[in-house]
Amino acid sequence: MELDSQEVQIRYNSVNRQRFLKMMIEIKPDEQKILENAMASGLTQDEVVARAFALLEEHDENLDWMQEDREAIAAQIEEGFEQAERGQLIDPEDAIRILRARRADRHVA
Repeated sequence: MELDSQEVQIRYNSVNRQRFLKMMIEIKPDEQKILENAMASGLTQDEVVARAFALLEEHDENLDWMQEDREAIAAQIEEGFEQAERGQLIDPEDAIRILRARRADRHVA
């Protein structure tokens, strides 16, 4: 969707010398309800938007990680299937703990 020049404005904050892009977007009613619920919990509009962008950034980082290591991931999945066929399984709670630790390590690095 292209935006008209009237819908996009750039605002300059002279205090910290940052430019802000202001734009009008259309959201679905269910998306609006999510935003309203977040704001009803005490978050400001800026906090809601900041959290949304943080989630989008995390999502993109996870996609980048998966795409970079696609072949290695495929090999690990294949190895896991072979281990399962041999009966070499991990307890579900242990698997969750291992995955959480790996995720935490990725975010630290």
